[in-house]
Parts: sequence; C-alpha cells; structure tokens
Amino acid sequence: MATDYVWPLKKDEQGFATGSEENPAREDRTWPRELMKELDPLNATEARLSKEELASLRISDLPTVQGYAVRDILLKDVSVERMARHLLESGREESLFAVYFDGFDAYCHLFWPNYRDYAAIRKGGSAGPEAFARLDPEKLKIARVLDAHLARIDAFLGYLRDRMRPEDALVIVSDHGYGDNPERKPIERAYGQTIRPEHWHTLSGILLATGGPIRKGASGFEASVVDVTPTVLALLGLPAGRDMDGRPVEGILSEGFREKHPQEWIETYDATPRAGTITPGAYDEAMKKRLRALGYVDAPDEGSSSEGPGGVRH
Repeated sequence: MATDYVWPLKKDEQGFATGSEENPAREDRTWPRELMKELDPLNATEARLSKEELASLRISDLPTVQGYAVRDILLKDVSVERMARHLLESGREESLFAVYFDGFDAYCHLFWPNYRDYAAIRKGGSAGPEAFARLDPEKLKIARVLDAHLARIDAFLGYLRDRMRPEDALVIVSDHGYGDNPERKPIERAYGQTIRPEHWHTLSGILLATGGPIRKGASGFEASVVDVTPTVLALLGLPAGRDMDGRPVEGILSEGFREKHPQEWIETYDATPRAGTITPGAYDEAMKKRLRALGYVDAPDEGSSSEGPGGVRH
C-alpha cells in the first residue's frame, strides 16, 4: 500500500496542499514501512528534476495560486505513475492493482473555465491554431497543461493495456464527473478564497472496462460508485456482501466469465473486527470539517445520511 502521503506533500491547517517537504516526519506512508525506501527515489520534485524535465511538463505555464501547491499537484501524479510502473514491473504478481490520480480533479476546481472553453473548441473538431485565437493566451497555456496531463494518464492506460494477459481486466473509474453546475454552494478556503461556485462535480462519471472477462460492446447500463467494489470482487471471483450498498454490474461481464464464475454472496465482510491502529494526523479535524462542507460526511447529530456533491446521498 502506497498512501496519499508517499509523495512529500505539505498541507495547510485546512488540509489543502501547499507545497512539498523533502524530509517528512510521518512514518506510516507505505505498508510495509520499508517499501518507502524503494519508492522514494521515484518521487519527482522540482528539486530533483532538471530544467529540461520541468520544461517538458509545461510546469512553468501554471500560474501561482496563493496557498495552493499548483505545480506540486502535477508532480505528485507524475510520481504516482512512476511508482505504479515500478511496482508492476517488480514481479510481485498482485491479483488486484489499483492506481489513483487526483491531480486533474484539483485542476478542474482551480482552472475549469479555462479548460472548458479550450475543450469545447477541440470537441467541435476545429483544433487548428486559428480556432484558439479568441482565447486569452494565458488561459490557453493553462488549458494545454491540463490537456498534456490527461495525455500522460492516457499513455499510462495504454501501458497497462499492453501488459494485460488474456484473463486480465482493466477497469477505469472516476468517482464523479465535472462541469458547469451553478447550484453548488462555494467552498470557503483560507486567504479569503473560495472554490468557484459556477462549476462543480456532476453525477455523470466514467466507467470503462476491457479485457478477457469483459463483454465486448456492452453499453447503456446504469452504474453507481457504490457498484465498483462488488464488480471488482466479481472480477476476482469473490462473493459480494449482501450488506453492501451496491451490486455487481453484471452487464459488463462476458457470458463465458459468468458461467465460469457465477455470482456468489456472503452476508458481510465485516463480521470480524479488523486489527490495526490509527495514526493521528495534524489535519484530522480540519479534514472532517472540509468533508462535512463538501457533503461527504454528516455533521454531528444531524441524522443518518448526507447529501453529497450533485445530490447523491451517501
């Protein structure tokens, strides 16, 4: 397990990324702990990269945003990709390998209007230099950084696809979509800033799957984020819990796979208490407050459910 703290990210009192720490004191950044020594050389920070490497990332085209580690968000995703490739090529042979890139979500919150206008031109099929002439040059630079970042993630997906065996499945999931959504309440930040209210998470996310166990050409099915875990369990040949909120998305599974691995159920995976300890963090209370403001968790003594982004109840 490589946690969100593998990259040396420094946060403010609200839990927002504000920069990098070369020597963070936190110990439990990987499991097992000694894995951190193996992964740390793969961390890409500005201090470690050459001018040429930084230029290839277009990192200087990103504007400064007070209190936000705009450049480090990009470097963290680059580091995650490096670590993922290393672990995949290390011969460990895991049955399940999951990678999470969170940089584009942060960039949408910061720069969505810039990217929206750029993407609209691309979608219209007129991507020549003259088509972008009406865009502000500085905003265009930001949009192209985001586009290049998506291209890197897309190339990584190609890398994964090339490594797949016939029995493997590749599942691509976003926990939400993004777009113009003026109904959302702005999130207040430090320094007198807010996350802009005219754009926000949307309900329409992404679920794509390919590989031997996947039915070719399957589309038109409905799925939710709560269906992801039961579906992954099905792909691993494991039962789903009857107490889970979601159900396997059987419409994406091939007939041959379903015949070989019929859906099984157990009452719960939570019957036995799990051993382990909690490592306290400096931002725990601030993060709880932030998650309440986002609608992901309940405020104290306010009922049993909460309304999340886009009106989803959790």
